Amino acid sequence: MKKFAFIFLVLVAGVLFFFSYNFQIFENPCGNEILSESTNPNGLTKAVIFQRDCGATTGFSTQVSILKSKEDLKNKGGNIFVADTNHGEAPSGIGGGPKVDVEWLSQNELKIFYHPKARTYTKSSSLNGIQIIYEEIEK
Repeated sequence: MKKFAFIFLVLVAGVLFFFSYNFQIFENPCGNEILSESTNPNGLTKAVIFQRDCGATTGFSTQVSILKSKEDLKNKGGNIFVADTNHGEAPSGIGGGPKVDVEWLSQNELKIFYHPKARTYTKSSSLNGIQIIYEEIEK
């Protein structure tokens, strides 16, 4: 009987996880605040710098996503760059996470500037034909 109860509980937990993950039954505790947007030279793509906060148990992070110019930022993490201040080692910017800047070098090349002491979690080198270059700056 104990084995049946355990299996039943595991199945119920699995079903709840599946539905909550795939159909977002439970509210997402995270939120994004756009800090800046920069459109590439042909106007079809933009880089969005935003601060992401997932509640009291996590610190602020600065993230970057590349989107189509008319696309809205969804409540998801950055698709090319994610960093935090590494417990205050890097100075924080206006959103609470480390200061990050971007510059379009061409329509298919984006440069991201960030502090060398920032802790990076995501640092993609390309996305959808756009090459991403990184430069550490102490400012």
